[in-house]
Amino acid sequence: MVKALLIKQLGPIAENTYVADFPTPSPGEGEVIVKVHAAAINPADWKLAESTASTFHKSFPAPFGFDISGTITEVGPGISGFAVGDEVFGVGQYAFAEFVKAKATRLNKKPSNLSHPQSSTLWVGLATSIAALYSPLGHSFPPPSSNQSFFRPEWLLITGGATSVGLYCIQLAAASGYSVITTASPQHTSLLQQLGALHVIDYHQPRDEVIRQIKEASHNRLSYVIDIVGDTETAVGALSDKPNATLVSITGRSEKVREGVNVKDIQTLNPQIEGFIKELIDGEVVEYLEQGRIQPNNVQIVEGGLEGVKEALRLSKEGNVNASKLVVPLV
Repeated sequence: MVKALLIKQLGPIAENTYVADFPTPSPGEGEVIVKVHAAAINPADWKLAESTASTFHKSFPAPFGFDISGTITEVGPGISGFAVGDEVFGVGQYAFAEFVKAKATRLNKKPSNLSHPQSSTLWVGLATSIAALYSPLGHSFPPPSSNQSFFRPEWLLITGGATSVGLYCIQLAAASGYSVITTASPQHTSLLQQLGALHVIDYHQPRDEVIRQIKEASHNRLSYVIDIVGDTETAVGALSDKPNATLVSITGRSEKVREGVNVKDIQTLNPQIEGFIKELIDGEVVEYLEQGRIQPNNVQIVEGGLEGVKEALRLSKEGNVNASKLVVPLV
């Protein structure tokens, strides 16, 4: 048995989670076991646990969570490229446990210059950004290694630039040669500009003013949007009337999309693009992280081990996170 944070039923996270023994995982075909050194918090962790309409958890009590960093302790059949002792980051079948099972297609080698808490912030944010920017289900942009340059700026709006996904999305888009506009609170302007955003628009302003400033910054040539926070009305309002105007949403399609706008919804854990995401992270993103060309999220440590995860989930739910990611060390 291993210790894990479990959900006893769907409902308020504070009332329905507890630490208890859980069966020790064993790897199947294409799977490994990871000793978790650090687990990072994603809003989806508590949203999926609280939504009574969610079908993500099939039975209870259920372990949960996504982002991990740790060390492989066991490999299953059909594994190549990983061995016992490898330090990795990625997504486990759950995260908030001493040991977790993970698909090899959802793991990558840990950058040598990053700590486990830093590495635990990487996978969901990077994978979501890669799916939105480069995959055939998203914008299908050329990746950074293509060295494609543009004769004129190609403008990209990223809503929610100070979110974990936004921070990675800005850096990858800028590395690919795109001119990035983002929305965020003013206190994050300096950080987001350092990461590659050319314009940071204060989203607290009236929507019409936000749209006006985006149109002005992009010379009314905005063709591409990645909507991270569900602000579809602003995103669509800021798009130009070009026939190729495209909105990629990670939150679900909105009814407020005008005719002529191409809308794509993406899911990070879509099996169709697992291999694509892994190849791009292995092929160049880890190298960029080791070179300092891409910075990991700032880490906000919450102590307390598995019990500390409950406090981290509370902080996430209450919105007490600013341009950083909550991480709980488990070792």
